[in-house]
Parts: sequence; C-alpha cells; structure tokens
Amino acid sequence: MKSKIMSRVDDVSTLLEIIHNRDKYKENSENGLVILLNGEWGTGKTTFIEEFVDRINAIDDINLFNVYNAYENDYYENAYIPFFASIDDKLKLGKEFGNFIKSLGRTATNSVVTVSYAITKSLFKTKYKIDLDDINNNMKDIQDEQNIDYLKNYKDFSKYKNKIKEKMKKICEDTPMVFIIDELDRCKPSFAIDTLEIVKHFFDVDNCIFVISVDKIQLASSVKAIYGASMNGEQYFSKLFDYQYNLLPINFYDSIDLTNEKNIELIEWSTKIFNILNISLRDSKKIFNELTQKNENWTIEQSLFILFLITLKYTDLLFYKIIINGEYRKYKKILDSGYNRELEKYNKLLNFKIGGCIYKEILAEVEMCFNREYSSLGKNPDKASTSVADRLKSYEEIENDVLKFVPEINIVWTIKDIIKYIVN
Repeated sequence: MKSKIMSRVDDVSTLLEIIHNRDKYKENSENGLVILLNGEWGTGKTTFIEEFVDRINAIDDINLFNVYNAYENDYYENAYIPFFASIDDKLKLGKEFGNFIKSLGRTATNSVVTVSYAITKSLFKTKYKIDLDDINNNMKDIQDEQNIDYLKNYKDFSKYKNKIKEKMKKICEDTPMVFIIDELDRCKPSFAIDTLEIVKHFFDVDNCIFVISVDKIQLASSVKAIYGASMNGEQYFSKLFDYQYNLLPINFYDSIDLTNEKNIELIEWSTKIFNILNISLRDSKKIFNELTQKNENWTIEQSLFILFLITLKYTDLLFYKIIINGEYRKYKKILDSGYNRELEKYNKLLNFKIGGCIYKEILAEVEMCFNREYSSLGKNPDKASTSVADRLKSYEEIENDVLKFVPEINIVWTIKDIIKYIVN
C-alpha cells in the first residue's frame, strides 16, 4: 500500500487569513491572539504545523517566533524553565533568568529549586559563563518558610513579568510574531495547564500570535485533573483562546495512492469500518498494513472480519479479550442496556453487513464455536421441542458459517486457535 503525500494547504491558508485579520477575532486577549488548533490524535496536526511553518517562512508580513514541543519538556518539574529557555536567545534574559525563577513564589520555587538547579546552572554557565552558585547558596533561605517574604516574591514576579512583556512588545513591534506550541495535550496535566497560564499572563502583547496545537478533549481531561471533575472545560478554554480552528480528520481512502493498487475494494470497506469506529488515520494505516502482511489470498469477508479484530486489539483490548474468551453475548447485553456515546459506535458496527451476514451474528456464532454450543439434529427430538431444535444449527453448520469469515489456515486447529494465531 502506497500512501499519498497529504497536504493541509487549504487549512494553512485559512489560518493565515485569520491571523492577517486578527483584530476581528480577538475575544479574550487585549492585544495578542491565541488560537486553539484542535485535532484528534493522528489527524495530521504535525503535517499541518510543518506546512504552516514553511508558509510563514515564505512570506514577509508575518514572522515565526518559535516552535515549542511541550511534550519533549514535560519531564521538567516546572513549565517555566523549558518554556523560557526555548526562547532565551530571543528574549535575552541572561542573568535575570535565575532571579526570575526565584521570584516564582513559594509553591513554584520549591519544586523548581529541587529539580532544575543543575539544568539552569549548566545552561547559563555554558551560554553566558554565569555561575549560579550564588543562587544555590541562597536556596535554603528560599525553602525555609520562616524566611520567605511572600510580598517580595510577588513584587519580584510582577517586575520580571512586566520586563518580559516589554521585551515582547519590542520584538513584535514591527512584524507579527507567531509562537507555535505543539503536543501540549500529551503532557502531564500540571505541566499543560502551567504552560497555558504562561501564555495568558506573559504574552498578551500586540502582534503576538499563539497557535496551540492540541486534542481539545484530552486537554479538557487535564483541566479536570487539576481543577476537579466539576470544572467546565469549555468555560476554562473560553477564557484562554480567542479562536478555535478544527482540523478535520483525513479519510483513510483519500490517503492512499490507488495507482496500481489491487486491494481497492478492501480499502473501501476498511475505510467504512475505520470511520464507524473513529480510528485515526495513523492507526488506520498501521492496522491495514498489519492485515495485508498477514493476508494470504483471503476473501473480502475474511479480510474484513480479521481487520475488525486487529482494530480491537489496538483500540479496545477489553472488547477483543471478551470475544476471545467467548463472552461476547454477555457484553452485547451491556451494549443493548442503554445509550452510551462511547459504546454507540460498536452498536453501529455490529449491524455492519458483509457477505450477507452482520457482525453481531458472526460474533455470536464465533462464540458458539469457542464454547462448542450446538444441537444435534440427527436425534429426532420429540414434538414439543421440534420447533426449537429446528432453529438451532449443528456445530458443523455453525463452523462452516464462521469459516466464511475466519481463514482456515490449519485444518487441525480450532476456530479460536486460528483467530488467536492470526490476530496476536
């Protein structure tokens, strides 16, 4: 399978137009603009950012200030150090960086001091030939509650915050500057929220534009982890972001180069399954590639059923194990018990029809094969039970039905053995 070279050129053009007309979109920022670039994992946010950066570098009326991968830095205890270190070549804080860190206050400073001193010292000794041992000598005073001057900490913090804003005003004075933050939704909750707070408090400056690339649902989970389950994520985001731009997922079928492709029908059907289960493009390609590597002249029905099981293996291992353990009908009762947004996609898929049969019927018969549930029709049942017996299939009939969807790769293996061998 050969992939197309996908492009987000239309999305890039739209976002640049928003930036050019930013005064129309300012909602929460007095001067700057903060844009939420929303897309689920695997929807192509990285591709978008790469094209976005290339376009900014090719035009004269907007400049790129920085691209900051938050996830690469979230092993730091505090978000301030890696964030400001990433732009220090532009802000040129120099010696003031250490004083700025000290000014963060009691809560932040203790965590920063214990984790980041060595990093800070190494960074500034290498770059500026500054020895931060004098800061180290004062750390005990910082960590001692009796010696902490909370008012001084606050005043110092405000002083350095204003200094940074003044520096940013000068940097953005002539040309709009775009600051991109990527992978924030993958960070630990405290780091993600602190990074957003930095943007809010330090960079509300005219001509300073932030594009923050996240999966909004995942970021909402971080908000709840910090502020509690009752916290309304939408209200929190409305205070931070001026505009939300949604990256729509790229269809699996549209991402494939169909030139000389022999599996077009399989790709079409697979796309329908991926769409129903809301599988990301990245995962879709991984799953489909695994299927084609295992496929040995299987029928379309067999390929799609195995594709379904491989998909569950990657995206819902619990459901897959329920099937393998022969407990599908118990799980089906849960699916049928009431509306659940997450489970609704399975109800839709279980009514998906391939080869004259629907998935829920296939799974029910697969379970019968696992548990060897059948009725021998050769026993001449009495009249009272004839109608029931006539509706039941023999084990051989059930097995033949299932083998329309499960490749018979070894005649001595059971259906369960075959599925576990292929999928695992």
